[in-house]
Amino acid sequence: GGHFCAGADLKDMATARAKLADNPNAVREINQAFGDLCVAFANTGLAVVAVLEGTVMGGGFGLACVADVAIAGTSAVFRLPETSLGVVPAQIAPYLVERIGHSQARRFAVTGAKIGAAAALAIGLVHEVHAADALDAALARVIGEILQCAPDAVAQTKRLVAKSRLTPPADLVEEAALAFSRALQGPEGIEGTTAFVQKRKPK
Repeated sequence: GGHFCAGADLKDMATARAKLADNPNAVREINQAFGDLCVAFANTGLAVVAVLEGTVMGGGFGLACVADVAIAGTSAVFRLPETSLGVVPAQIAPYLVERIGHSQARRFAVTGAKIGAAAALAIGLVHEVHAADALDAALARVIGEILQCAPDAVAQTKRLVAKSRLTPPADLVEEAALAFSRALQGPEGIEGTTAFVQKRKPK
């Protein structure tokens, strides 16, 4: 309906709260399940692309931050409403900090601020902004670019990039060299470098 995700269904939360007498962990379990979903998206070796239109709030905001590439339509509106509802953006907080930095994440948390697509682009929340009728073409182009990359090389690069957030570069030298060596000697590396030398597209 022209909206990406308005976040958690508050009716689901109310249902979970009603089950507390039978299961004291009901609310925690439903929140943790969403956290597991975010981790799965963040850790997958596959490229993850989000196309964001209309409402992008709460958990939807977090999913936008988890994506490797975030493409927004001009209609996209981003908001972190949790604290205005008396709750915590618990599972998405790490991804907000990772995508937009500590300062911006704090601003959203304490104000519940709402921003449009252009402002989201300016702070690095999204990578591109397009009119609604140009979103399909933008997505097709990004997917085309991804499909020109070797899938295992993408997965290994994503893993190294994620690890580099919390690891000093000097501590990654040996691991990175090993990853490069394996890739260069593996089928993707052999095909890619051979195709380059032969001035053709790799298979």
